[in-house]
Amino acid sequence: MNREQGMEKRTGGARPRIVVDGYNVIHQMPELVPYLDSDLEHTRERLITLLASYAAGHGVKVTVVFDGRGGQPSAVRPVVGGVEVLYSRSPQDADQRIKAMITREKNPKSCTVVTSDRSIINHVRDYKARTI
Repeated sequence: MNREQGMEKRTGGARPRIVVDGYNVIHQMPELVPYLDSDLEHTRERLITLLASYAAGHGVKVTVVFDGRGGQPSAVRPVVGGVEVLYSRSPQDADQRIKAMITREKNPKSCTVVTSDRSIINHVRDYKARTI
């Protein structure tokens, strides 16, 4: 059994989905942190490029969610390199948007959320989704 077959078995046949808490992950990556103050859009693009490479190599759907407040790029592209890119809209922040996505997900067991935010971790685990 290969990696994709193992994931499909665990997720009830649904294609695995990874949801990334964008700014949370950027702040955890030493190679991206230095760019945050100088070029936020470029920093987001670097993360999206890394995620696109991962998605292509692992056969998973990847969605990255960023806070839309203060710095949403002028040209929002919903899919970049196979990665769905979402921005929250006020008054909702990225954390709330991620929680809502998992709540509405038909098969939350097929999802893995990448974050270190404790409130998101607790919420998605209630829906039997995984966290990293």
